[in-house]
Amino acid sequence: MPPSACWTCRLRRKKCNRARPICSSCAELSITCHYSATKPDWMDGGDKQQDMARAIKAQVKQSASSRKESNLKIKVFATESNQVSHISPSEKPRSFTAGKSSPSAKTPASDNAHEGYPTVDTSDDFFITLYLDTVFPVLFPWYQPPALSGGRSWILVVLKANKAIFHTTMSLSLYYFTLLIAKEASHTVRTPCEQYVWDSLAKHVDTSMQVIRRDMDNLNTTKQTDVFQRASALEGVVQLLILETAMATGADWDVHLSAAVAVFTDIFREHGTRDGVCHLPSVDMAMHKPSILDSIRLSVPVLDPNQAALRFYSAILIYADIISSVSLGTAPRLRYCYRGLIEDMHEEPKSADGPGRTLQMENYIGCQGWVLLLVGEISALDAWKRSVSPKSRTCEAEELEQRSRVLELKLQHGEDVLKERSRSYLNASARKQVSVTEVWIHAAKIYLSTVKKGWDPNDPVIRSNVESALLFLGQLSPELCLRSLLWPLCVSGFLATPEQEPLFREYLSALGPLKAFGAARQALQLLERVWGLRGQLGREEWGMSDCFEVGGKRVLLL
Repeated sequence: MPPSACWTCRLRRKKCNRARPICSSCAELSITCHYSATKPDWMDGGDKQQDMARAIKAQVKQSASSRKESNLKIKVFATESNQVSHISPSEKPRSFTAGKSSPSAKTPASDNAHEGYPTVDTSDDFFITLYLDTVFPVLFPWYQPPALSGGRSWILVVLKANKAIFHTTMSLSLYYFTLLIAKEASHTVRTPCEQYVWDSLAKHVDTSMQVIRRDMDNLNTTKQTDVFQRASALEGVVQLLILETAMATGADWDVHLSAAVAVFTDIFREHGTRDGVCHLPSVDMAMHKPSILDSIRLSVPVLDPNQAALRFYSAILIYADIISSVSLGTAPRLRYCYRGLIEDMHEEPKSADGPGRTLQMENYIGCQGWVLLLVGEISALDAWKRSVSPKSRTCEAEELEQRSRVLELKLQHGEDVLKERSRSYLNASARKQVSVTEVWIHAAKIYLSTVKKGWDPNDPVIRSNVESALLFLGQLSPELCLRSLLWPLCVSGFLATPEQEPLFREYLSALGPLKAFGAARQALQLLERVWGLRGQLGREEWGMSDCFEVGGKRVLLL
């Protein structure tokens, strides 16, 4: 007997294809798809049914508005060759003024390292300063390198040298400014000033895409490229990923992530491998330029702008690779190189290099690197489990149990060590990093439990870890959620009880206008859709990657 139509389509009197857990009609409109074996209470033919009909109608209208915005942004971010106009290398960049047409970065990518800002109007100085003073600290609150190592001065140097980063940075700053305007404005119609800001935003995005496209084409067509050209291309693509997730466009992030992974792999294969392991100091050496500080031995690595930029964007790329693997249901693509780049407390250091030999992920993301490593391992285990045929699952159950047990022990040992070390922490920032790491640890335990035992919100292990994650979330400012906490918050929230749902809503809603600056709004939408499917998700059929695609497209909570 075929399954019944969903109650949403019945209420709307629309044809339903009966797909589970979301039918095609509801998925297309991004509205809640109600399935249940029994008739819902609100299908009473009276006031409750009318109220639900109005609520669903409002969802349809809101979804239609969101799709219009999304379609516009996706067109802006198009990366197919037939959608990117040809740029003549001989043409020069034009200035951005209110009365002129779209700007174009017409200078070859190979000139990036030797030129200053593209020709722009004076208002761009304001948006560059806004990015340096406000936008970047909002996006990366944990990134506070010491002054002796160069601090964040490399950002300004890279903005001058790399056109792709300049235009994506301007886009980020302009978008943030539109949110500030929307917060303060009492009107609903855009003023000429606001319209100009939005037009400038679209122009910068379009220009950055053209420059990135050229950089990548140059890498593919030029026989000999040095580490600086590859690093410039890598940094431009990763900055584009940051922009896409900040604007929550959902556009082609997997394509751009794949491109960044390919360039990253080339850099370390050519310049950063020692004894078959990725070796960060070797890449630093390849990018080294003489400095007056070379003769001084310091407790922190002294990095020039090129080295600091590559480290920063490499850390963000590794983070994106790990959390995207959960969304995609695959093993991390850069998994092979993590051991050489991220410190693992469960292994003895394999190198005698001085300070800065690995990436301290807590200084970029807020979460210690060993937890991220384990999340990547859990994702690899999840991918392996999904690859096993149903007939073979009984035979492979013992291996699943053994591999899960190893990861459980590592998570618990790591948490015990973290608690012991944190007793001596006096710095407030270090204590906050401990709380962030704890949220990630409990989210990783939840994820591992779903891989090992299936989707079961009532499992005692899951219930306990959701409660613990909420406890540590309560110790942290919601502003940190923009990057550090979105993934663990969603993983914990997906399996929250109905009584815990308001706590997750309140935490994300506390961001206010900043909720639109990043993937926080997408995160809340994912949570609401998964909660709407409560009781309909099969223990073995549903997994964590399905949650990140519940709206019809995979979401990257970068």
